[in-house]
Amino acid sequence: MKMVRSVTLPGEVIGRVTVGSYKGREYAYFFTESEGFIRYEVGRHGSLRLDRSWRTGPLLTSGQTLAWAAVIVGDWIVTQSNGLPASAPMTVFAVHQGNAARRHTIQPFAGDPIPPLVERAYREQGPGGTQAVSSLPANLTAYPSARTVYAMDALPGEIAAIKLTPSGLRTTWKVKQVTTEFMAMIGRPRRRVLVATEVPHREVPAASSHDRVVWRSAATGRVLARSAKLPAITPGTMVQPYYRGGAFYPGVAGTLYRLQP
Repeated sequence: MKMVRSVTLPGEVIGRVTVGSYKGREYAYFFTESEGFIRYEVGRHGSLRLDRSWRTGPLLTSGQTLAWAAVIVGDWIVTQSNGLPASAPMTVFAVHQGNAARRHTIQPFAGDPIPPLVERAYREQGPGGTQAVSSLPANLTAYPSARTVYAMDALPGEIAAIKLTPSGLRTTWKVKQVTTEFMAMIGRPRRRVLVATEVPHREVPAASSHDRVVWRSAATGRVLARSAKLPAITPGTMVQPYYRGGAFYPGVAGTLYRLQP
């Protein structure tokens, strides 16, 4: 492979690159600690030009940490903070691709209780050795045609469906489920299913010995199927979709499981 272009970003980035087209132009989006969202226009021959007309400025509040990556929902770019353990609640940010001044935020898990075992395990994991109250080592899952994103937070142990409406972001359902992996969206348009791991009760997220896999209705959050307890999943991965609702589960010891609800 041959490097075509390289640029030095104006701030720290820990997540993946999000690339999309808007009004005939291709953009690469990044979430930075010091600058918030920035984007580069990608030229025909691989050139990268920082779009100085579109920038949000800093978005993180005290105690929050960087986001992993963003998703695109129509004209909007959406991400969530606290990709690393944070001492402040997680925020979901939605910014319009045509005007960075148009933005919405929501904190779907702010104030929700954290299990005592998890709280103790994360008592010094926040910035500067502070108590962490939020952590999600993955990014949002999007259902663009329904204008909905799915966010999670491993410390309160919850997943939420959040709809992008003309007046802002609105939580449509929220359930208890501790997950630290990327979530998969599968199924037909009117019967979408959200597939995610679940850390069993009385185990610590990101340090568990076991996981389960849960299939939920994307529209309501209702559980459709739940697997037996499995050895912990390989960190930083996800349950990979297979035919007829099935999934492949990569165990941390190197064993691959095929699950069929």
